[in-house]
Amino acid sequence: MVKLSKVALGALVAVCITSCGQTVVNDGHIGSYAMRLLEDTTSVEYGIIARSVKADVYGSIVLAGEPILSLQLGNYLMSCDNFNNIDGKTNPDGLPDFSGELICPLLDMFNDQYYKLVDSTCDKISEVTIKNFVSALDNTCHLNAFDTEKAQKKTPAKLVVLSSLYSSAYAYDDIDTLRVLSSSKVNVVSPIHSVLSDALAGRNTSCNIGLWVNNPDDIKLYETVLASLDKHRAGLNDSITLIDEVKLLDTRESFLSFLGRYIQEPSAKPLDVIVIDNYFVDLKELESCISDIMSVEEDEYITFHGILGNNLKVVELRQSVAAACFRHLRGNNAFTHNIEFPKSKIYTTYASEVDSTYITLELKDKYISSQMKYYLEVHTPNLYSDYVR
Repeated sequence: MVKLSKVALGALVAVCITSCGQTVVNDGHIGSYAMRLLEDTTSVEYGIIARSVKADVYGSIVLAGEPILSLQLGNYLMSCDNFNNIDGKTNPDGLPDFSGELICPLLDMFNDQYYKLVDSTCDKISEVTIKNFVSALDNTCHLNAFDTEKAQKKTPAKLVVLSSLYSSAYAYDDIDTLRVLSSSKVNVVSPIHSVLSDALAGRNTSCNIGLWVNNPDDIKLYETVLASLDKHRAGLNDSITLIDEVKLLDTRESFLSFLGRYIQEPSAKPLDVIVIDNYFVDLKELESCISDIMSVEEDEYITFHGILGNNLKVVELRQSVAAACFRHLRGNNAFTHNIEFPKSKIYTTYASEVDSTYITLELKDKYISSQMKYYLEVHTPNLYSDYVR
């Protein structure tokens, strides 16, 4: 059994440098499960991670984590067209950005609500995130949960998206440390890191970010990641303002209602960026509303001129995740370059009763419940039309 001393391993983790950004992976703290894998490099999990020393161009894009976000992001990647596929510029060309790719939501059905895993150390969230990462990299899966002896081939991931805001906030550093120290070439995309990086891009002064989310409690997760990013922003002090919408109003009315309340706060600061992590927000309607506020000389809008910062921009979570995936695949020449629409497969993970790993199953059409089929048809139609037969 190969083991490293905790002292030596801790020192290695503390100075570990990412290959792309030349920034510290973390500040020396690492979760107990990740540390256990790094101490014992003969474990099954470490072996699967270390085996991915070269990402296969024909590998899959796996969205691993909480079921709803995995499906929502997978559905978006199936059809988004934000870039030119030839020159990579931000200019739609009528072709899906991920043409020829295999999009695979990997649904953690054993831990479908990660907020229940939060504790003082967040070790449990780190552990389940790593296990889903390992499942994404594995090249086998099982036919069903009752026959784990038989396995079938599965396309391993060439890129993994952490489909949980909790994984973004509390497990991304551990995953990245494992990836770097094992020499894995499979990159990891964190939704919160992606959208906040887009929000802060090109800004060399402190930034006030308006955050529009489904769940107000998610602001804590965004603040955790923002504090980490700010350590590399030359002492700038960025902040987040929660956009608390009024229920049952449309996007324009909700935003104007928020601004009306926000401007009355003594500590209100101009909004420099608006981050959208709410699928009920109509992005075009919001941008139209902002344009009207800044250009239409009417009393309804003039009041809000000073609360919207100069060069205000709007970024959206799914778009930022897709952009991060696109940039990675293009930068590493990892697109398949197959001329066809994206394909999809849906997988689920369950805890194994035999060892500490997860059992990965392909969620074939005949195993999909009528309730899930309804959800796919209504909320993720791109996945439904491609995958459900």
